[in-house]
Amino acid sequence: MVDGLSIVAPIFYFILVKGFVNTVLYDTRDVKGDRENGIRTLPVLMGRKSTVLILLAVNSTLLPVLMLFNGGVKLIAAMLVLNGFACILYFGKNISPIAMDIFVDGEWMLACFVCLLINRAWLLA
Repeated sequence: MVDGLSIVAPIFYFILVKGFVNTVLYDTRDVKGDRENGIRTLPVLMGRKSTVLILLAVNSTLLPVLMLFNGGVKLIAAMLVLNGFACILYFGKNISPIAMDIFVDGEWMLACFVCLLINRAWLLA
């Protein structure tokens, strides 16, 4: 358990990793265009399969960070980490702009919605 100012570093790291993973996932949408325009993104330089492996490894570094959180924060963070794995595996192979917008850009809204549903079910039980 982390208190006070010492919680800032894990939160910063969590948001940094989530931002990196989501940004690189969006780079996978336009590998051809980036390559033609000389834009050096990770998917252009490493290829789609290697990029997926790198993103899975980076997202995995968030698992130990979950131990530093508790309560609702831990639940939301865990859902975001799981969503990260699902998005990396799915969007590493499939390009679906609408689904990507919902599950990558909208992941915080989805996690909060699920937490609200869980909380509502808990209160009704």
